[in-house]
Amino acid sequence: MEDEAQRANEVDRGNKAKVILTDPLFQESFEQLRELYLTAWEKTAMKDSEGRERLWMMIANLGDVKAHLTTVLETGKMSSKQLDDIESEYEDSPGIVKQTLKEWGIRK
Repeated sequence: MEDEAQRANEVDRGNKAKVILTDPLFQESFEQLRELYLTAWEKTAMKDSEGRERLWMMIANLGDVKAHLTTVLETGKMSSKQLDDIESEYEDSPGIVKQTLKEWGIRK
């Protein structure tokens, strides 16, 4: 049941990542920062290669944060499916497994 507890944790993290990724303020913040960095990058002086590299890294980091949250979300979805599969395996033993999953906070 340790694996199930880990999967339940991944489902919880996935749900939190979904809330963040779909939040309009989060989306607006990312878009505004990306536009701000791109505009600053375009306006750098020809000799300011260090400044352009720094801004490029900032833009890339925005993408990295979004990618990480998306990975957490997808992992949560897969873990939820795995928990569903485990539950369906034990449908013939009503109560015991489902009750255990409920007690552990894995299922409601």
